[in-house]
Amino acid sequence: MIPDWETDFLYFSDLLPKKQPKLYKNLIKLLRKAKIKYGFLPHTKDIWCRDYMPVQIDKNKFVQFRYDPDYLKPEKFAHLKSEPAIINSHLGISPKYSNLILDGGNIVFSERAVILTDKVFKENPTYSKDVLIQTLATLFETEEIYFIPKQPYDIYGHADGMIRFVSNDTVILNDFSKESKSFQKKLEKFLKNLPFRVFFLKIPFEHKLNWCYINYIHIKNQIIIPVINHPKEEKVLYQFEEIFKGHKIWTLYSEEILIQGGGLHCISWNIKSQKLKKLKFYDNFIFINKT
Repeated sequence: MIPDWETDFLYFSDLLPKKQPKLYKNLIKLLRKAKIKYGFLPHTKDIWCRDYMPVQIDKNKFVQFRYDPDYLKPEKFAHLKSEPAIINSHLGISPKYSNLILDGGNIVFSERAVILTDKVFKENPTYSKDVLIQTLATLFETEEIYFIPKQPYDIYGHADGMIRFVSNDTVILNDFSKESKSFQKKLEKFLKNLPFRVFFLKIPFEHKLNWCYINYIHIKNQIIIPVINHPKEEKVLYQFEEIFKGHKIWTLYSEEILIQGGGLHCISWNIKSQKLKKLKFYDNFIFINKT
């Protein structure tokens, strides 16, 4: 698989400039300063593009899971379901399509390992646990698949709000010290079976959005962390500087999207862009060169 640190191009929903104009303006300014290449996905119906876009297995191989999350089942949310096949076709991507229901936000991975929350079993009840695991192993082309217990009361059940890969042998875990003892016991059991070095992020204050830091963008050797401008936030950012030594750390005030339940990782999709169709830029929007 192509991990974050090997990617070189960021995509965002083409709705982002309209839906989140303030964040969009500051984000583009940051990307230009960081010299990060970016573009926009067409035909999207909401800004959370991580969830409905495919996983890049190698330079020219992608796996597309079925985008049919339970939190969009009510009829009033039906208009928010983007159709990945239309977007993929526009980009010139021909992924392997799977019938498994799995959001991109519930997939964190290194070159050889994948971590998902156990919500994937609930979302695919017609599969036995063994068959589901083997199907995932075939699609991801790895036997190293680990299931972290879903955080209580999280309707999305996404792994990218809980744990992220720093490198192939290191992960960073969000601060769950305020969670119930029963959940912490499940988490402890998960960590015992995890063959990676674990950095435990410490959030030294209580805030309804203090989960946001783990939902950062990682592209090449650069990290973009969503922040809320809390007076004690520097203590969190210092931990990232220690963990991601050799990386350039950026911050972006992101409360505009955080209050809706997602962070910077949620609104982005980063890939290694080689082998895709040539791209042209027009006033910061991206179009496919048909020639």
